[in-house]
Amino acid sequence: MKIKNSQRGYSLIDVTVAILVITIFTGIIASLFIQISYNSSMIQLQSVAYNYAIQALELTDKLPYKQVDNTLNETIGETLQIGENFEMTIDVTNYKGEYSSKKDLIKTVNVTVNYSFQNETFTINLAKLKIREPQESLI
Repeated sequence: MKIKNSQRGYSLIDVTVAILVITIFTGIIASLFIQISYNSSMIQLQSVAYNYAIQALELTDKLPYKQVDNTLNETIGETLQIGENFEMTIDVTNYKGEYSSKKDLIKTVNVTVNYSFQNETFTINLAKLKIREPQESLI
C-alpha cells in the first residue's frame, strides 16, 4: 500500500505551531501567577498596616483624656511591637471645630502607618476624636 503525503505524520510546521501555542499559553499563565502573588502580598501588608492603626486607636480609647498626647508614639509603638517594615506615627492635636473656644474638650488623634513593598512606599492614615469623659475635671 502506498502512503500518501498527507498521512506521513507531523510536519515541522505542525510541531512549530504547537510549541508556539504552548509557549504563549505558559507565558500567560506564569504572568497571571506572578500578578496574583504580587496582589496577595500587597493586600496582606495593607491589612497588617490597617490592623496596627486600628489597634493604636483602640488603645487611645482605653487611656484617660489627659494621657492622650504626642508622647503616645513610644508607648503604643512598644505595646504593639510594630514590624520592621512598618513605621507608625501618632499625632494628637486639639480639635479645631465649633467648640474650639471652649476649654480643652476634644482632641484629634491621627495615626499614620507607612510601609514599603518592592521599593514603593505606601501610607495609611486613620483619625478619630478623643472626647473628655464627663467625670474628668475641666481643669
